Amino acid sequence: MASPLTGPAPVQAGPAAPGTWPFLLPFVVYVLHTLEELQGFAAWAGRYFGPETTGMFAAYHIPLMLLVLVCSWRASVAGRHGAWVVLATAFQRQFSVNALFHLSVGAADQLPVAYSEKISSSTRRALAASSSSSPTV
Repeated sequence: MASPLTGPAPVQAGPAAPGTWPFLLPFVVYVLHTLEELQGFAAWAGRYFGPETTGMFAAYHIPLMLLVLVCSWRASVAGRHGAWVVLATAFQRQFSVNALFHLSVGAADQLPVAYSEKISSSTRRALAASSSSSPTV
């Protein structure tokens, strides 16, 4: 409780309000998605977009995963207010667009069938999780 003598109440670490846990979903979805793509995505991307190795793929995804973790955690602590919430929500939307990319490329039959089916099933799950639990900003 704040008073003229004590100042503002200390802020506790952790989720600030019930219902803020969905802000952590972008991180969970991104880690699962990256682990899924780790085995075959670099080779596929190398054929269609330019040279890519699994090491390169991991090297740029690790810092991005940490960024998504920080944004997701800070949004959860912020309790539905502020820039962290906007960033976490933007990541949720970006992962939805990425899932649509995978589905459209798989539908166009540009991926090997086994890889396309694997991506399609996981992206459907990611889309369902992202769209059903997207917090209101």
